[in-house]
Amino acid sequence: MTKFQEFYANVRNCDVQPIRQEVVTRCGVSQVTFNNWRNGIFEPTSHYLSHINAVAVEFGYEKVYVI
Repeated sequence: MTKFQEFYANVRNCDVQPIRQEVVTRCGVSQVTFNNWRNGIFEPTSHYLSHINAVAVEFGYEKVYVI
């Protein structure tokens, strides 16, 4: 399981859609790319890690990645 896949699998149900939308918006990626991250097909590149960490913290989760 990839780090992003593991993080998203453990998100509370009430946060699933808001986190998805925020990650797509902040990272500027498509829904397809997000689904690839969620399904573990590939991990986000280093360019997106700080954005994903910021979203996680904003919603009360620990940072996903150590940068």
